[in-house]
Amino acid sequence: MEFVARTADLLQELSLVQGVVERKTTIPILSNVRLDARDSKKGGEIEIVATDLEVGVRTVCPAVVKKTGAMTLPARRLHEIVRLLPDSEVEFNARDGSWVNIACERIKYRLAGAGTADFPTLPDYDFKDSISLPLLPLKGMIERIIFAITTEDPRFALNGALLNTGAGKISLVATDGHRLALITRTDGSVADKEIRVIVPRKTLVELLRFEPGPEGEVRFGLHGNQMFFKMGRRLLQSSVVEGTFPNYEKVLPEKNDRLMTVATEAFRGALGRVSLLSQERSRLVKLSIDQGKLVLSTQNPEMGEAEETIASEYDGPPFQVGFNARYLAEFLDAAGSPRIRLELRDETAQGLFRPDEEQEWDYRYVVMPMRLT
Repeated sequence: MEFVARTADLLQELSLVQGVVERKTTIPILSNVRLDARDSKKGGEIEIVATDLEVGVRTVCPAVVKKTGAMTLPARRLHEIVRLLPDSEVEFNARDGSWVNIACERIKYRLAGAGTADFPTLPDYDFKDSISLPLLPLKGMIERIIFAITTEDPRFALNGALLNTGAGKISLVATDGHRLALITRTDGSVADKEIRVIVPRKTLVELLRFEPGPEGEVRFGLHGNQMFFKMGRRLLQSSVVEGTFPNYEKVLPEKNDRLMTVATEAFRGALGRVSLLSQERSRLVKLSIDQGKLVLSTQNPEMGEAEETIASEYDGPPFQVGFNARYLAEFLDAAGSPRIRLELRDETAQGLFRPDEEQEWDYRYVVMPMRLT
């Protein structure tokens, strides 16, 4: 294998696959990335593949291929080498299949690699039965729900987000059992094909790394227990999360008649300051709601107390409710609106939070309250 590529081009594609590569694995080859130098209709190119057996990425980098061939190299070490090289041309020369010489201007490396015999092959999919999704709006939707996906719950169905398509709509739902994020976008370009599948959290993270092609869309399809996303020459493959997603419709409040709006930045700032003294385990912050104002407070027997008052738009009876400060902060960071709307009922009912302005999607966030002592 022998080729020459621009460092910027190679770095861009190597950066794309880094999230897939396993940092700690019992299968050493999964710490590597596969490089395949080959001729193509548009000239030479390097196919780059990384996988952890659950999620895989395949992409290509333009190159001048002097000798076709393939090998695997340590993904993170290779990425660091290329990242620190000057913006120039870099040459790879592998003669024996286990070592590669890397040269860029006056810089030289000799890096240990391995053959490709033990490197897993990504499943194939022809995309004949796929649908088209707008990538940038999809990424915006992911950013607004991904923080609600559990990373600790043994129920596998909660380790991803539910993706629904059909009737010109696309929705994503995520929950960890304590809060739920739901976002729905109506788009005439979305196919009417009905799809209901749980997408792993890691797959959603990798989708956020991808940039749209000339058409700004991603092709999405299912085959067996595998899902595929294609953006130009880039492919993201993933296993489907098995299991039944909770009936989230039952969680959405319907009788929360105490409505309040507040400025997002004021709420975020006050929440951050007050929660500094919240108990580390519960992160409880009390919201005392009254006409024209919202008082945030917390008490910690070991550290002290904190309180801050901000302006609000509310015209109803006073009441109090407690929430986990982190749950609220993550919503405020994602809301993308200058003001947010709180729809509450009492101190025992789940709260519904949403942006207080018309957006390109319907975004709702449900949080279970915490007992006030």
